[in-house]
Formats: sequence, C-alpha cells, structure tokens
Amino acid sequence: MIDQVWMKMAYVLGLFMPKILLTIIFYGILFPIALLFKLFGKSDIILKNNRKSFFKEVNKSYTSASFEKLW
Repeated sequence: MIDQVWMKMAYVLGLFMPKILLTIIFYGILFPIALLFKLFGKSDIILKNNRKSFFKEVNKSYTSASFEKLW
C-alpha cells in the first residue's frame, strides 16, 4: 500500500521536476553566460578552416594479408 503511493508520487514528481531543473539550469547558468559573451564581443563559434578537406590522402597498396588482422 505505502509502496504504491510512494511510486505514484515519484511518477508525478518525475513528470515535472526535470523540466523545472532544466529551466533553472538554462536561465540561471547558460543564458547569463551567453549574455556576457554577447556583451563583451566574444565569438561563440570560431571556424578557422584553411583547408579544402579534412580527409587525408593515403597512398598505400593493400594486400590480402593486411586484412587478416585489422586490430
């Protein structure tokens, strides 16, 4: 009897407590940090891509023995 009441109460708390905690974290921590970054002119995304591609060219010839022990 008590365990059923406790589990129902935990279920009801589980419905809205994560939303409240995430809202507090967002508006209490993340939003003020974002405002400070905007006020002081910090760039939130720094992209320094001087290369055309991130792929590396590998000029290696493979044999059947190279596929036997991969790891």
